[in-house]
Amino acid sequence: MKRLKKRLNWEDLSKLTNEELYAIHAKIFKCDPILHGRGAFYPQNEAERKAVINAIISGEPLDVTKDDPPGVTY
Repeated sequence: MKRLKKRLNWEDLSKLTNEELYAIHAKIFKCDPILHGRGAFYPQNEAERKAVINAIISGEPLDVTKDDPPGVTY
């Protein structure tokens, strides 16, 4: 796990697919990133992708159950 965290940076993470970002978050934090009040789904737009990437880099699991990330519109 330490080797994985050392390799994580914004540039490399932004090149990954939504599914890959989701899997990395789940592996690091042992939980799925919660992106919607309805439960866990893959990132649906750029704002959600950024939220997952920021969570991975910051070391804090993403759990947005009350409000969607800034800039999200459906």
